[in-house]
Amino acid sequence: MLIIMTKQSVQFGSLAWGLQTGGRLSTWDKIQLSIKALGTQIQEAFRKNRFPIPLDPKSIQLPDTVLVRNTLEYIREEHQTPLQHHCLRSFVIGELFGLSEKLKYDSEILAVSALLHDLGLEEKHCGLHPGIDCFAIEGALEAGKFLESLQMVSPEKTKIIQDAIAFHLNISIPASDVEAYLLNKGTATDTIGFYLKDLSSQTVNSLMELYPRLDFNASVHQQLKHQSKIRPHSRMAFLYQNGFGTRLMKVRFE
Repeated sequence: MLIIMTKQSVQFGSLAWGLQTGGRLSTWDKIQLSIKALGTQIQEAFRKNRFPIPLDPKSIQLPDTVLVRNTLEYIREEHQTPLQHHCLRSFVIGELFGLSEKLKYDSEILAVSALLHDLGLEEKHCGLHPGIDCFAIEGALEAGKFLESLQMVSPEKTKIIQDAIAFHLNISIPASDVEAYLLNKGTATDTIGFYLKDLSSQTVNSLMELYPRLDFNASVHQQLKHQSKIRPHSRMAFLYQNGFGTRLMKVRFE
């Protein structure tokens, strides 16, 4: 049976959306994102602070599985230390929110998604997929190649990981896509401090001791500016046009 995939059948920001659109935003996408961004900013400004999560990041460990160990070894080859630490912090922060919100999720999927989510920023993984104009979509495709090479990950699990990576640049993710939702919260917190107020100062300090930031903000700022320049119709370019870079450089994690 022939299945025709329409634009209505794919979720914005998913890998399927990226393959369909190349990761390029339409005018309507930009309008919708602008509305969502404004609503999110208003919500952030007026929402009541939750009781800060008091959990100690040092109590959170990567799942001790062959898949996670192989993935960790891989990103140590692919990323410099500042970006490695960002990936690890993103996992820990995602776990903190997952535990605090009492969500049911797969820690292995979250860990692998977090470790691989920025592959598309690396030059060796950039520009390998014709027609793709988004580093998160390209990173999801490269992550899929890596997972396939291990010959131990089911297609179903690979798809969840690839979608989490593809989704992570969305302004928000439904909590029903739980691993993607937690990865999004982890990356948004660690780059621009979006959910930072939900973490206690002791939690933040412990996390910085565990995985120091080094020159992450400045180095990733250059990588993301480059992506925005070469892919002007991508989600990253939209975010940069709306203050992401400024916020990235101003956020403090003391």
